[in-house]
Amino acid sequence: MTNFRNTVESFKVLVGRQYKDADVQEHLANVFYRHQELPDGTVGIVVSQDGEDTVLRPKQVMASLLGHLRDCSQAHWRRR
Repeated sequence: MTNFRNTVESFKVLVGRQYKDADVQEHLANVFYRHQELPDGTVGIVVSQDGEDTVLRPKQVMASLLGHLRDCSQAHWRRR
């Protein structure tokens, strides 16, 4: 079972970009996750954590992904 509404994909292209940039707007028109402009003009990605909506920056999503991959790798090597 997957959580379609809380799945963030193809977010790497948003790192360091401004929300109102034409290329960013074109990209965001083709994604299924919720997003919004942050006060500093960058992109915010809306995710649900523990039943509450949280706005993360693309760098934070990337850090979360890398942390999860690290945990999976460590668990795999512990089982060996």
